[in-house]
Amino acid sequence: QAQKMMANLTEASAGIKELATDQELKTNIKTTMKNAAEASELAKTLVGNLSNKFGGLNTGVSAEKKASIPDYGMSADALYDTTQGKYRSDFNYTFGGFGESFYRIGLYNLGENTQFNLQGGKVIDSFTALRYGLYASRLGIGFDKTLVPGFRISADLFRPDQPQLELKGILTLSGPVGLYGGVQNAFSGADKDVLVGIHYVE
Repeated sequence: QAQKMMANLTEASAGIKELATDQELKTNIKTTMKNAAEASELAKTLVGNLSNKFGGLNTGVSAEKKASIPDYGMSADALYDTTQGKYRSDFNYTFGGFGESFYRIGLYNLGENTQFNLQGGKVIDSFTALRYGLYASRLGIGFDKTLVPGFRISADLFRPDQPQLELKGILTLSGPVGLYGGVQNAFSGADKDVLVGIHYVE
């Protein structure tokens, strides 16, 4: 058992080292950050227009509420599917609404097979939030839970006709940057697509 455990650890270490030195992943991350910055300006303009039209969306949001809303502001993920060997880039913009509500607009798999996120949400408490609406252009619900400071789990259940569950954990390192890990299709038994990558929030 000890030999098997050491072999698994060695294999995992080699995989992490290979991922960390992958030039294509680094290039993908840089491209994602650039696209996110450009999309952020467009999203801010859109939110401003919505705010003017509907009478003050995102106004009067306290610092406490901002802290309780998952990924408040602009967020981007540069992801690598270790199972299929594919890259994925996601971008979202999240802003507060009235009371405990918030809203999220975004792009899923940006630049490849781009789909849309359009969700409303509600803050349950300082550590928990629920989301509902479109995820990857499919009807779904989402759940976010902060387990300990700096670490949050997030789940999205979508595609009513063929249910798909995406589970992920986000570990904040310092400032706006964090590490992302999870599975794209948690219902797929042993054939789950494992995702790793960088999470960025501004």
